[in-house]
Amino acid sequence: MSVSAAQVCCIHLIEDLNDNLVSLSTKSFEKIRQCIQEWLFLDGKEKEMADYLSISNGFGDDGSLEKRSDNNYAYHWKCYMRFTDKTKIQRAKKRMEDINPVDVNTTVIRPKRSKAISCDRICIFPPICDICSREKFIFERYSSKRKKEKLTLCQTFTASKALLDSSIKKADENLLCKIQVIDCIAKEVKYHKVVIEHIQRKNLNILNQNPHVLHLILCFVT
Repeated sequence: MSVSAAQVCCIHLIEDLNDNLVSLSTKSFEKIRQCIQEWLFLDGKEKEMADYLSISNGFGDDGSLEKRSDNNYAYHWKCYMRFTDKTKIQRAKKRMEDINPVDVNTTVIRPKRSKAISCDRICIFPPICDICSREKFIFERYSSKRKKEKLTLCQTFTASKALLDSSIKKADENLLCKIQVIDCIAKEVKYHKVVIEHIQRKNLNILNQNPHVLHLILCFVT
């Protein structure tokens, strides 16, 4: 199709471009209309061009190119390639998703972590030894002195069982009530090794000391 002298590039995106103009065909006309609908919801210079074309140049109207009596549309090939570049459109879509991540149709909103778990962990087992209720120091009976002792984190089933055994031998009903219903490893229970060793050596007999603890033990092991 020959180009009239009055024709100009309808999608002039590249400044100072003086290449030859190409008259619009039905195919290129429909392609531009399709890309306009995509660029309208994106950003950049192409979005500004899409806004202009959809209002001022009749690209937003229904109908084909052949039905237009005032058909003086043309384009620069480089401008056309830039406006209809699929890769460029996809990058613009990705950029818009990064800027506006809240989209009920495409965005998966992760549930907030329950605060009840962490609160429960802190309230039940503070950062102290759950046997002697001390943090950094223990009391040595044979020397009558305070000794610094690091807390040990309950990380194995063996350690968890040792805590249970110690609470049994110490006849600590309150501690046993807490230990029997929770996962000592998951709750990050802490203890002093020497305290557990002392209780294990002493091997207190709870059967005559505290019948309530005995009842709890039977509930736990059966």
